[in-house]
Amino acid sequence: MALLIAAFLAGGMTTPLYALFLAHTNDFLSAEDMPAASGGLVFTFGLGAIIGPLVTGWAMQGAGPFTFWLVLSLSFAAIALYALYRMTQRSALPASQTDSYIGVVPTTSPVAVEAASAWAVEQAEAQTQDEVKPDDGEDEAETGTRQQSPA
Repeated sequence: MALLIAAFLAGGMTTPLYALFLAHTNDFLSAEDMPAASGGLVFTFGLGAIIGPLVTGWAMQGAGPFTFWLVLSLSFAAIALYALYRMTQRSALPASQTDSYIGVVPTTSPVAVEAASAWAVEQAEAQTQDEVKPDDGEDEAETGTRQQSPA
């Protein structure tokens, strides 16, 4: 039962790594450079998908089945150490300098994609207006009313 739980946790930690790496990478790139970076990450993950089982199988053949967890732990440790190293090399971008993500299913119609994009633009503009709204010196508590932006 312990191995099943460990496998569940390992899979849960491994599955989102590609999406996290891609999101972090894209935070520091212009829109023109994103496809090339995505291709590089796909290539890197492909190499890992080829080399990982070969190295793990070789290690398991030499040291036994428990070596699977050792190799997996070493891989996670290497990724974590590299992430910690990279965090010391460049500071994170503020959230205001990153773009929002619109999750659209690939089978979505062009009309739905356009509607989702229009909604995202409206939300971003509303958020920007709320952040930039000048203070007129009047407090909500003094007037007893709250101004609402037109929708």
